[in-house]
Amino acid sequence: MIILKKPVNSDETTSCFCCDKSILINSAKLMDGLYCCNNCFEKRKDIIFRRRTSKINLFLVEDQLTKLEAKSKAKLISPDEDVEY
Repeated sequence: MIILKKPVNSDETTSCFCCDKSILINSAKLMDGLYCCNNCFEKRKDIIFRRRTSKINLFLVEDQLTKLEAKSKAKLISPDEDVEY
């Protein structure tokens, strides 16, 4: 059985899951299966990617995020209680 996806029209809009702003589907970013605008995606992508990263690669990602934190004065949020910064 073949399931065909409905072609997406470039004029169709949806709402950002985070801020509820109206966005075009073609310009929306998918984050955990939910549509987000570019601003919300950029704010949350480090948290989402950290959660998906295996513990082996976590040290490499953590080092990169720490460098970014030093540059941008942003604070890291850990979904894991056993991870300390």
